[in-house]
Amino acid sequence: MTITTTERATALYRLFGVDGALLYVGVTFDPPARFQRHSERKEWWPEVDQSKVSIDWYPDRVSAEVAELRVIRDENPRYNVVTADADGRPTFRPRGDGLAWGRPSHEPDDQQAKVLRALANLAEQRRIIDEQADKLIARAKELDVPIEHIAVAAGRTRKTVYRHLGKPMK
Repeated sequence: MTITTTERATALYRLFGVDGALLYVGVTFDPPARFQRHSERKEWWPEVDQSKVSIDWYPDRVSAEVAELRVIRDENPRYNVVTADADGRPTFRPRGDGLAWGRPSHEPDDQQAKVLRALANLAEQRRIIDEQADKLIARAKELDVPIEHIAVAAGRTRKTVYRHLGKPMK
């Protein structure tokens, strides 16, 4: 049985500042990985108090996203851009300078939504396959299989295999 992206347990997380203020709310399948990306990309990350992170798990992505919009609307985190209107539909919060956020809003039609769901599921399958391939590459190296053979079997370059093993290329 294949579990689609939308059917996986999904975390709704709240990030708080040292003063206790709610800074950001989001959803993810993998909180540590998401927090790592935030730490690398969000200028507000240094304000986050790591001891005040809240995580609630939902059975699937859709229910987590519905809860996320409600939490953003009702709890007003400082750095979220999207919130929910009175009917629960996603909408951008107004910017203080009156400009648009730079991301066009788009409500996909049924056909577009179907294609987007298929893409999301395919991306999730690729992530799972990549994780399995990485484990097999590491196991092959433990068994002293030459890198050249691992690369051919994995359909990757030697350089990529070395990078996945965390070793410099020879």
